[in-house]
Amino acid sequence: EQERLSELVPRAIGELRHAILTTRIRAVKRRISAAASAGDASAMRLAMQELIELNTLKSEFATYLGDRIVTPPHKS
Repeated sequence: EQERLSELVPRAIGELRHAILTTRIRAVKRRISAAASAGDASAMRLAMQELIELNTLKSEFATYLGDRIVTPPHKS
């Protein structure tokens, strides 16, 4: 296993970053929903832009990680 550490550690860090991005995306979606309910178009626009950026990053990580993305359990 020690021989594979140089492969496994970067991958684990990438998977952690992917999980963090997924959590942030959920939070931004909640902000969009709250802004829509409040009728705050400006906040909604800012949150939507952030969502686009986060989804782009998530896509890049998914490409880097390949098929083996570890997804944390979804808690509603």
